[in-house]
Amino acid sequence: MLLTQFFHLLVIGRLATAKSSSIEKTVDKVEFTKNNGCTKPFDFPAELGGPSKGIQIGNRKVRITLPKNYKQDVPAPLILAFHDKNMTASEMEEESQLSNSVLNPDSIVLYPESFENKWMSDEDANLKIDDKKFVGSVIDGLSDQLCIDPNRIYAAGLGVGAGVVHFLACDPLFSKRISAFAMTNPALYAGLLSPRGVKDLITLRWQTCKPSRIPIRILEIHSENNTVNHFRAVTTGERRRIPVVHWLVEWAMRNGCGSAAGNPYMEDPDEPMYLTDLEGGTIHEGAIHMGKLQRAYYKCYERSPEEIVAGFMQTFEKLDQGLDKDGEADKLESKDKGEEGTKEGTELSKKIAEKVKHNPEWDKPKKERGIVSIMHYFVKNNGHGWPRVSMKNGTTEQFGPGVAPLPTADAPIFDSTVEVLEWFRTHKLSDEARAPENPERDDEVLDKVVDELDEDEDAKSGTKTGETKGAKQEMADRIKDEL
Repeated sequence: MLLTQFFHLLVIGRLATAKSSSIEKTVDKVEFTKNNGCTKPFDFPAELGGPSKGIQIGNRKVRITLPKNYKQDVPAPLILAFHDKNMTASEMEEESQLSNSVLNPDSIVLYPESFENKWMSDEDANLKIDDKKFVGSVIDGLSDQLCIDPNRIYAAGLGVGAGVVHFLACDPLFSKRISAFAMTNPALYAGLLSPRGVKDLITLRWQTCKPSRIPIRILEIHSENNTVNHFRAVTTGERRRIPVVHWLVEWAMRNGCGSAAGNPYMEDPDEPMYLTDLEGGTIHEGAIHMGKLQRAYYKCYERSPEEIVAGFMQTFEKLDQGLDKDGEADKLESKDKGEEGTKEGTELSKKIAEKVKHNPEWDKPKKERGIVSIMHYFVKNNGHGWPRVSMKNGTTEQFGPGVAPLPTADAPIFDSTVEVLEWFRTHKLSDEARAPENPERDDEVLDKVVDELDEDEDAKSGTKTGETKGAKQEMADRIKDEL
């Protein structure tokens, strides 16, 4: 009985975390409304398709380029591009080529300048400087002067600047305001190197990540020979670094992909790509160009009520066996309890399914569900920077500004600029999204659902309403404390 009570309440607790109802999980779509800039005559100190223009905003500087196809009455995408440490906004513009009119004829690009050569993502950041507040003010200001589409605002960064992009993706407000994120050779920090595990304010900043929608769409590009921001867990300076693979897994979990549900396997023997099934998604990974370029991407999807219950059941069956510590007889009963729990779990999943709006995606095979929410490229034989490279055997050769040279069989091309711009073009803020699986708990909703469950069980057993409530309410209170 303990298994089924605990199972009912924890499932209900999870479902009751949505603010307005226990089944409301979809984030409202953003509908485009005319910005002030779209209704004003064009009057901005930058020419269409021309060179970038430097602008002073308080004690901060930015550079901005307007695309050649910009029109004052047509909403345009906006890209925020954050430079690396010991770099300027002008150098970021030159290295990234995000404003190249051939590669990018449609998007406005804004290059913020760090304050005193430090971003909030630096390992020794100035805690008095709030780059996110500055970014919000700049977006608001530009939207008042230019015609910007709020459905298509993007953030890209290099090195420490990519760390700012990570913070924007983790922020409850900016995760709802920025459509997609791209990070090239990001600096990803953890805690201070201290035997006592001291958590200073910078550490806490890196350990706080609460996006208010999922999936967050992230592109990450990393170079194999990066000795500045290492791919693996190599420690430099005074702070630990997060291994990129660890960081990718964390984002996959936030996006609802869940843990691995099996071992990697090859779908097609002729393709060097492996697929791993997850609780709520899949990973596809392998070499695009053997020994030169590898790719991994995550497809995360919303699980059906039946799949959620099945996942809980696996946990509770193990939990129930662990709770029975009174002897061999209890162990023998665990099988019966598991069967009872499975039966009641199936009944509960049917009840939940009746109340939840059906998602047609649930009818598809798992590997066909969802969208690519995380894309990762691993560039072999390349160092720190913004890779625009010709990949030769055992080496890479960076090409200069402009359009990439034609690839050859021996020297395929990888162009971070093309990948970033294409990533942004394929995502809008109004694309389907949902609330995170663990939003802020609503105790009133949880109590209401517990009451309804008690009334259902009392009616079945013929007892008076409320007689079974005491023990379950005690359990509910314990669960609420843990949620």
